[in-house]
Amino acid sequence: MEPKDFLSAVLGADGYYCVVGIKDKKKVIPQFYLSIDEVYSAASAFDSEGFDTFVALATFTANDTRKAHNVLGIKTLFLDIDCGEGKPYATQRDGWAALQALRGKYGLPECSVVVNSGRGLHVYWILDATYTREQWLPVAERLKSACLEHGLAIDPTVTADAARVLRVPGTHNYKGSVPRPVKIVNSSLTLVSLDDFAAKLPVISTPVAVAREYSDADAKDMARALGDSKYTKKFSKLLTATAVGKGCAQVHRAIMTPNELSYPDWLHVLSIAKFCDADGSQAIHLVSQGYSNYSAEETEKIAASIDTPHLCSTFEKDNPAGCEGCPHKLAGTIRSPIKLCMEVRTAEVQIVEVKASATGNNWEEEKAGHYAQQEGDDSESGEDSPNALQPPSQPASPDPFKPVPLQIPNYPLPYERGAAGGVYLRIKHPDGTEEQREIYRRDLYVTKRLLDPLEGPAFEFKHHTAREGVQTFVISMNKITSKDEFRKIMGMHDIFVLSKQAEALMTYVGRWIETLKDSQDIVDVHTQFGWTEGRTSFVLGEREIFADRVSISPPSVRTAQYYPFFQKKGTLEGWKRVTAYYNREGFEEHQYMFGISFGAPLMTFIPNIAGSIFHLMSPDSGYGKSTGMNGGASVWGNYKKLVLKGKDTGNSAWNRAEIWKNLPLYIDEITNYKPADASEFSYAVSDGEQKNRMTNTGQNSERYRGAEWSLIVGTTGNTSLADIVSQHRALAKGEIGRMLEASVVKTLKTTQDAMGANTLNEDLANNYGHAGELYIHHILNHMEEVERLVLATRDKLMLAANLEAQHRFWVAQAATTFSGCIISNQIGLTNWNLKALYRWIVKKLKKAKANMKDMVVDIEDLIGQYLSDNPRGILRLKSTDDARTKDSELEKLIMPDATPMFKWVARHEYDANRLFLLPTPFKEWCIKRGHHYESIRGLIKSEMNGKFRKVRLGRGTKLELGSMHTIELTWDQSKHESVQSSLAEDDEVNGN
Repeated sequence: MEPKDFLSAVLGADGYYCVVGIKDKKKVIPQFYLSIDEVYSAASAFDSEGFDTFVALATFTANDTRKAHNVLGIKTLFLDIDCGEGKPYATQRDGWAALQALRGKYGLPECSVVVNSGRGLHVYWILDATYTREQWLPVAERLKSACLEHGLAIDPTVTADAARVLRVPGTHNYKGSVPRPVKIVNSSLTLVSLDDFAAKLPVISTPVAVAREYSDADAKDMARALGDSKYTKKFSKLLTATAVGKGCAQVHRAIMTPNELSYPDWLHVLSIAKFCDADGSQAIHLVSQGYSNYSAEETEKIAASIDTPHLCSTFEKDNPAGCEGCPHKLAGTIRSPIKLCMEVRTAEVQIVEVKASATGNNWEEEKAGHYAQQEGDDSESGEDSPNALQPPSQPASPDPFKPVPLQIPNYPLPYERGAAGGVYLRIKHPDGTEEQREIYRRDLYVTKRLLDPLEGPAFEFKHHTAREGVQTFVISMNKITSKDEFRKIMGMHDIFVLSKQAEALMTYVGRWIETLKDSQDIVDVHTQFGWTEGRTSFVLGEREIFADRVSISPPSVRTAQYYPFFQKKGTLEGWKRVTAYYNREGFEEHQYMFGISFGAPLMTFIPNIAGSIFHLMSPDSGYGKSTGMNGGASVWGNYKKLVLKGKDTGNSAWNRAEIWKNLPLYIDEITNYKPADASEFSYAVSDGEQKNRMTNTGQNSERYRGAEWSLIVGTTGNTSLADIVSQHRALAKGEIGRMLEASVVKTLKTTQDAMGANTLNEDLANNYGHAGELYIHHILNHMEEVERLVLATRDKLMLAANLEAQHRFWVAQAATTFSGCIISNQIGLTNWNLKALYRWIVKKLKKAKANMKDMVVDIEDLIGQYLSDNPRGILRLKSTDDARTKDSELEKLIMPDATPMFKWVARHEYDANRLFLLPTPFKEWCIKRGHHYESIRGLIKSEMNGKFRKVRLGRGTKLELGSMHTIELTWDQSKHESVQSSLAEDDEVNGN
């Protein structure tokens, strides 16, 4: 008999056929077809690809599911007899003999087909027609019962399963190291009438578990009962509840009057006992041994044939009186007594595996690796740079996503942790029964008592989620005493709490707090990152780095939200590819922007300098200025989080600067700032602290300010930051003295360049956060040498660029940045040509100094600008010195060329080149333009014959005003206009 003939014989003619390929028990592929030819082809294809190949023995109404409810018809009765080592029958011959004994006992017809499955036997009786599942199922169940009662060792889950699949002849059984052929060993093709076959089976047979149609709710309950690892089933729990009237009367009857039970009633109770994993092996005998004809062997044999716990409806069908008045039936809370045995499995081991990035570094594991030592002579001991330090042996960065063990503390009684996570409350009732109530479905617990200088007492929480791992956050005491406030703060940390759940969860948290108060000292938390007092450690996100270890730093209310910014991704080697990209000629601007990330923590070694700005500009996008910034931020963590945008508010920048403290502050596209904001920003960076502000708590108290920062700010933009500041202040020497600027030259000119940049961005997105910890660890172990290097570099740069004290911010920034790059090269984080970078820095410092020297006030130009801004506020006329008549003391009236219209700011006697300015409007104008008014008065006195006296500005005219204070100076309007005209011509010639 050929395989295709076999398929035609055992399968019905109507409906969809289903072929299933299974590989390694994980890859299961069902495919539906409408013809036998397609079934045979699909089976052959599966087999050729190494799949164990099966065919469903039923046909199906639809081609979307192979479940019993979708069965259209079935044409065979079948058995699966397991044979081989460790099986009921050592050989197939033994299995065949046992089958013949069954046939002989009941007079069953000859088997139509017998298939060697590769190890066991698949036995078929082909029916004379295709029957519905409802017609077929009672006979299949009776056949199963007869086999079990007789003692034929069959797979009891197969025979009465209408949607069962069995192996296809002509394929292979791939279990084991050597595939075995699946082949037909006997075929008579005898057709059997379903009614005739049923008539030969015993009328009274051992009842077996009957396949049921489950609702969705039933299916979920059964799934939990049949192996959901989250739950455990205890028959003893059901017995305890039954003893006080809260359990199942059907079970109570089985225990108290076992001889009064019918066989089906006993079987139903047995089905519940069997599926109790905690005590089921004892429970099946407990509910059976009271029967006068009890047999332990028979009890275990029958229990083995039961596929699922029976439903309450099955109990009630065979014994309606047993379910009368059941409180669970009235409440509709259970569908099977197995539900009364179930409770969440509690954790026996409090250690779970989580991502390393979620809990900080495992420093002990990191000690297995070391920094790569740099080969060749890259030390900056030549003419252009200070002497280098020797690199130490240091630990390398581990795989940040390698699972590491996390010890979960024991929950305070009476709370329990579920084996699969979650918080549960065990309630013991006076009647001896216990109730397990779910408080929260995920792991949530309190780990530390903290003292936050802003919020007072606070607590560190840990929250486990499937996708994010372990999230750590801090909540202050004043946020968890009100139910509404508690729900709100939990929601902010991704914990959804319904109003009715809030009180129970608050009580749980309160129990944790009281437990920790009895067992744990309060811990002062850090409200800023960077160096701690005395530079004994460095706080970086959730890690506090010491010279010999890394500890977990409990978050404060201010820092907790930033912890994810400093997590690691990818590998250190992957990140080094980013740094290697910048090791080329013409990329010094990018190297410097990158390098200020190493320089920022070193600013602490230069006294009395809190901060400085490096601004990188280009006329358009695509010049790589932002990528250099992102590379620098990637030293410490996720650059997408660490880099601020120019559209972010100024207050957010101040807040970051205070919390970052000694980390680089990067701001992209800062030229979106308005001139006044840019000016304020420039000064504030060097102040080292935020401006004093009041809190918004309504308590009339000043806002908390942390320790002074000492850092470098890197900014980018499409225009000069100095030019923007100069729009606010005409002479912005103070702001410009706090910043260095550089223009980026376009370096990406070819398609190959663009492809290289794409690779750079991919490496940057997938690798970050590894270098910072290693860099800080080196500094901590070589603090004195690093300080000497920074100060020596500062002095050398001052000499090389001939700088003075007023240039202190520039040289501090350049010295720390270059020193940081030296250290980074030495410990193997980078491999840059630092001689070229050093020459670029010196050149940049010299240019900045020259630009600063050119910034002087042209007092005549300033007065000209003032008059141009106020053309309608000037009285223009000839001198009135000789304007008196010969016969009278009266003044002769003079007709002015122009009179003030809206406000009066000056009197100009153009024939005598005298100008009288009213001090108040002139002072306001100077201050608005950012000039120091007293300095301007001094220049007027020294360079323009300035006098300060009272004058009647209206004399010689009809404008009668009293004497007023004025600033008198020499002013030749025609000379000023001639100079302006000449400058305009020069601009036109130069194309400006």
